Formats: sequence, structure tokens, C-alpha cells
Amino acid sequence: GDVKVVYLDGAGSGAAVVDAFASLNVVDLKVEDDLTVTDDLIVNGDIDLEGSIDVNGTANLDVVDIDGAVDMASTLQVDGAITSSSGATITTADNSTTLNLVSTDTDANAGPHLRLSRNVTGADNDALGQVEFSGRDDAGNDFLFAQIEAYIVDASNGSEDGYLEIFRGVGGTERVSAMVLSPDITVFNENSADVDFRVESDGNANAIFVNAGDDRVTFFNGTTVNAASGTADGLSVYSDGRTDISRASSQALNLRRRTDDGVILNFYKEASGSVSSVGSISTEGGDLAIG
Repeated sequence: GDVKVVYLDGAGSGAAVVDAFASLNVVDLKVEDDLTVTDDLIVNGDIDLEGSIDVNGTANLDVVDIDGAVDMASTLQVDGAITSSSGATITTADNSTTLNLVSTDTDANAGPHLRLSRNVTGADNDALGQVEFSGRDDAGNDFLFAQIEAYIVDASNGSEDGYLEIFRGVGGTERVSAMVLSPDITVFNENSADVDFRVESDGNANAIFVNAGDDRVTFFNGTTVNAASGTADGLSVYSDGRTDISRASSQALNLRRRTDDGVILNFYKEASGSVSSVGSISTEGGDLAIG
């Protein structure tokens, strides 16, 4: 059974046998094997543990300074703030939420908040942070499939400017720019990849279609509009200046001058760097004139 340490609280036959650990008050206590405490344990000084500590109940600790690893098989409840001076890894073995930020505030202000803060005096072109979406390809290699990155463009007090860029992997290449949000311009496809761009309207899936490989912008059609030979309706504008407009047979191509008679269309040519007019289409007294 258990071994107890006892002592006599006096001398002679009237002395009582007392459990030495029933109410123990010592300056230094060294335990070389297991120590089981079935009641309260109050320590006013430091506890130096070279082994492990197993707590089955609740441990209320004001300040904990741990130099090694902490292995917890259950839930960690922290009512105060958590501050860490190193990195942290959170791992789940299933598809459950890995990190959940919850705010129980009932007012109309935004919450919860997630902030990436570079807490130093900033300078122009400093990188502020990255959000990376990494996975493995079918050969088991790590690949950065998408990334969000932010920079300081101008760190001047009172005229601060920021920069945000969204990357994705294309054709086995990481960090191909998809969109740039800078102070003075928004750019799609910054790296000039052969990646098309499309804007939908309410009734047309190709209200604006940029064909990256053809250097062509088409309106209201996803295929090339070729007025000479094609059947697609819409408008295509090429980087070399060519423009094709096509309408269905029952629809007219309308040009309107909203003022008095005058030129509707001008035609020019350029030779040896010199531009000259070669003709025009205009209205005169309600009639169409070509000159």
C-alpha cells in the first residue's frame, strides 16, 4: 500500500501520531520519484521540473514561463491575450476549420479582425506581408498555387500609398501576376502571360473579352470578329489598329451626328511619317456626301 511519513507531536505516551504531509510547510522539497497531492498545493516560489507534469483537473496559473515544448491532448482555454515571439503551426488531420476567429460583439462595427502588421518604421517599397496558398502536385512536390502580397509604395507621413498584388501559378510557373492594385492604376496580367480576360454583363458572358494570345479586345463576343469573312457579331480591336465590326443581317450599323450638317467620318493615310486626309463622309442639307 501507500507509505506515509509520520511524526509524534510531543513527548511521552500522550504524543499524537501526525501525518507529516497533512499540512507540509518546508523551505526546499526535493522529490526524486512520483509526488501525488490529493488536496491543494501552494508554492510561493519557483517550480523547476526536469520531467513532465500531468494535470487531470484545472491548473490556474498567473504567469507561465516554459522553455520547452507543451503537449496538450485536450482543449486550451485562455481568457487573456496570447503573445508569441516565434512562429506557430496548427495542424488538423481532417478538413475541419484549422483557425476560427470569432467575435461575440453585438454592435454594428466590423469584427472579428485579422491584421498582418509589420511593426517597424516603414520605408518605400517595403514588403508588408504575404498570404500563400501552397499544395503538392501529383508528384509530391510543393507548389505555390496562389499568393497575395502587399507593399508600401510611399511611406511618407500624410501621403502613404499601398500596393496589393494577386499571383497564381500558370503552366508550372509560380507567382504569375493576376492583378495589381497600385495607387495610380489597376493592372490585370502584369506578367504578360497568355491568359485571357473576360467581363460578363447581365445578358452576355463576353461583354469584354481580351484575347492575350492574339492581342485582341472583343466586345460582346468571345471569338474573333472578322468583318470580311467571319460570321461572329460584335466588335474586335487589335493592337495593330485593325478594327472589325459585324452586325446581324437584320440589324443596321448606325452612325449619328447630333448637330448640324458636317463630317461624320474622316479618313487619313500616313506615308513616311506624314499624315494626310484622303476623304470623309458627311451630311450636307440632309444628304450624304463623300469627299
